[in-house]
Amino acid sequence: SKVTADSESAVPANLNAPGQIVIAGHAGPVRRAVALAKERGAAMAVELKVSAPFHCPLMEPAREAMAPVIGQLEVGPLAFGVVANVSAAINRDPGRVKPLLVEQITAPVRWEESMLELRRSGVAVAFEFGCGRVLGGLMRRISRDVKVYPVEDLASFKVAAQALAS
Repeated sequence: SKVTADSESAVPANLNAPGQIVIAGHAGPVRRAVALAKERGAAMAVELKVSAPFHCPLMEPAREAMAPVIGQLEVGPLAFGVVANVSAAINRDPGRVKPLLVEQITAPVRWEESMLELRRSGVAVAFEFGCGRVLGGLMRRISRDVKVYPVEDLASFKVAAQALAS
């Protein structure tokens, strides 16, 4: 639910995994929500240092600016379905790609639901590209049926390629 003070608000922005929700909004309500979570016994409640209140209504100016840019993109036929984090559903319709991208700017990331949708669709192996293993850790909390291989350098790429080949 929303924490408000006057016209300021804090809303869920990332529904990451069981027990892990990130909120975004104005600084005051976010700080009050962190304090309230601590008072109520949350295992961890911290204010993240981020450059903007991503995935919440405060991003509306960015959404308005990006909509025409995204609208100019050409999207061809999709070779495979892509889970849209805004809907937590597999999208196979190229006509939905641009609206989903625009919507994601102000809508929460439904990561837990998105990963459960992957699992329901039969995914058993996933690869996390980039530095770190945050997404693999979230997946372990969501479903231990999906094995996540981190790929961040040549050595980890070789491990992932070997897992894919077996």
